[in-house]
Amino acid sequence: MPGVSGGSQVASPSVVGGISGLQKAAAYEADDEKRYLVNLSTEPAGVALSFDGVPSCPKTPCKVELREGNVRIIAALEQYETTDTTVSIKQNNQNITIALKPNFGILEIKSAYSDGIGSDKQWDLSINGKPNFLGEIRLSPNKYSVKLNHECYENIGFDVGINKGKREVFDMANKITLKKGGLALSAERDGEPVSEPVYVNGKKVGETPFNGAVPLCAMVEIGSGREAVDVKLKYNEKVKHTHSIYVDKNSFTDNRDGKKYRTVVIGDQTWMAENLNYNASGSICNDNKPANCDKYGRLYDWNTAKTACPKGWHLPNREEWRILITYTRSYLEGIKLKATSGWNDNKGKSGNGTDDFGFSALPGGGSGPRLRGKVGDYGCWWSGSKYQATNDAFFLYISNGDRNTISNDYSNKDSSLLSIRCVKD
Repeated sequence: MPGVSGGSQVASPSVVGGISGLQKAAAYEADDEKRYLVNLSTEPAGVALSFDGVPSCPKTPCKVELREGNVRIIAALEQYETTDTTVSIKQNNQNITIALKPNFGILEIKSAYSDGIGSDKQWDLSINGKPNFLGEIRLSPNKYSVKLNHECYENIGFDVGINKGKREVFDMANKITLKKGGLALSAERDGEPVSEPVYVNGKKVGETPFNGAVPLCAMVEIGSGREAVDVKLKYNEKVKHTHSIYVDKNSFTDNRDGKKYRTVVIGDQTWMAENLNYNASGSICNDNKPANCDKYGRLYDWNTAKTACPKGWHLPNREEWRILITYTRSYLEGIKLKATSGWNDNKGKSGNGTDDFGFSALPGGGSGPRLRGKVGDYGCWWSGSKYQATNDAFFLYISNGDRNTISNDYSNKDSSLLSIRCVKD
């Protein structure tokens, strides 16, 4: 070993000098592929696109990055033919539009209703058992089973063949049939049977007692006032129903002209709570103003007043007026019978009353001998009683004066014009 005494010496190996076997990584070389942003749209919109077999746009319109050169685009949408096209991509913000050809036909269903019955409810539509909406329906070419249902009409069903690009129209106008049920309808008023006109969907169909077929969803009305009949009809079954005609105990309708009057029961008497406003020959509006008739009723001469009240009512005689005044204790307190508005003030004080009994006396005024019948100041009402052996008749009046007294007087039957309050027979 070298440097060890006593041993033999060995020569060092020969080494080639210098640096060799250098290793280094290869440098990246770009492929120089150009890419651009492209705006894609379709007709119609909402189409799924793939580029060179890779889905990249789930729904048009969209903006994607594509390589330069030719790119294969596949466009697919239900009920349209799939489009396979190649486009050349050349620049940024390039606009590309692809039009798809339709692969469907149209089924159009026109809804209808008989006399508007059930028009507030929609028809239910199903195609091959699946719910759908009325109107224009796109369907792929095929044969379909269609069902139409409505609670007011008999069911409708049909088959239809749909061809590409064609339109099939189903108009329900002449194909609908109303569902019906039987109705046996009677009417009563105050517990007594009465004969009243019957209307179905606005048309008179007879009178009570009524027995016939009625559409399930039609409006059934009864009487001259067209009261609605609250009856639930049953499909293909007969229903019996008795309708009680509404009687308003607090009003009366004059069948001669349709005017409605409030009424009031005071003691054993039933009075109209308004002055009569029936346009009988021999009557006028105070000052010839129609507004006075509307508010205070008409003025009548005595002979006209004797027959002016409607059937079932009459002009009160002097005794009937006395009964009213005695019952209400209003001889010296006319304020109890006066309406709470409509009276003129007197000497700075209100001329209105308290209307304790609902009689609602109004100051319609009047004209004639012994009268100071200014409208707003006086209320003057005929009595059916004559004054002795003269051409005069008694009347009752109330003024807007301080004492509010009720007074009896008499005036000429022919030349005087006064208000009327009718009392029930």
